[in-house]
Amino acid sequence: MPPINEQRSLGTDFMAQGYARIGEPLNLCTEGRRWLSEVCLAECDSAHSEHALVLGATPWLGRFLGERHQRVTLVDRSEAMLRMARAELVSNAASAQIDFVEAAWLELPALVGAADTVVGDNSMSFLPFPSAWTQLCDLLAQRMTRNGRLVTRICSPPTRHCSEPVAQIVAEFLARESINFTELRARLLFADWSPDTYEIDTEQVLRSFENNQTLFEPLLRRFPLTPDNDLLTIEKYRGAGARYTAPPLGEALEVFRTRFKVMSVHFGPYAMSDYFPLVVAVRK
Repeated sequence: MPPINEQRSLGTDFMAQGYARIGEPLNLCTEGRRWLSEVCLAECDSAHSEHALVLGATPWLGRFLGERHQRVTLVDRSEAMLRMARAELVSNAASAQIDFVEAAWLELPALVGAADTVVGDNSMSFLPFPSAWTQLCDLLAQRMTRNGRLVTRICSPPTRHCSEPVAQIVAEFLARESINFTELRARLLFADWSPDTYEIDTEQVLRSFENNQTLFEPLLRRFPLTPDNDLLTIEKYRGAGARYTAPPLGEALEVFRTRFKVMSVHFGPYAMSDYFPLVVAVRK
């Protein structure tokens, strides 16, 4: 087995190819960005705003944090994601120093200085639970200032979650007046969630689509795929090998509490938000 910081490296660039097109349910756009920004403003200590660390190359987060910090560091192991972020941030430069680091998040100690704010959007979900989550919490705590804030959105099925047959999911979306295929993709992902490992196989979405084409035909006739609403170009999952980890919220919070004081948990104003809680914690 490869080292943890090399696991699940496949499939990162396919996200970069479609990331800018994802609608509100998963990628934070419009109301979602406004909501997360308001949480950061309310929960983070503005008196300590020297260095912000972003787990992932999310351009809007770099720009938002750059308006409030002297330095912002974006860390991502995907060169494609970093290239996209650099192109957007250079043309919309904030007054802050913006650094781009191509590396796994578990390599943080050798790469970045102390941060008073750390923000991640689903970044934990790409790491095995609980071992790598615990390791990353340890590393972040080592590289954060005292009372530094961690703000991270995670995947976590709500207590009422249960696996859903594909036919049931398709029937629900077919009854709607309009749909966002990214939400459908998320529902198909969580339909295959494992209660034993808390893992989701991203290629399961592709298999679900291919194995149930007759079920999807009436849905696609009513709601044709478009470049801006297309299941995140579902073909990109083929061979990606990417897996998400989505532990129950209670177990996830216990890992954070090993090195942080959990201050609050927030749920956003968009579809599927109850599956993607935002955790705010303070370094002990």
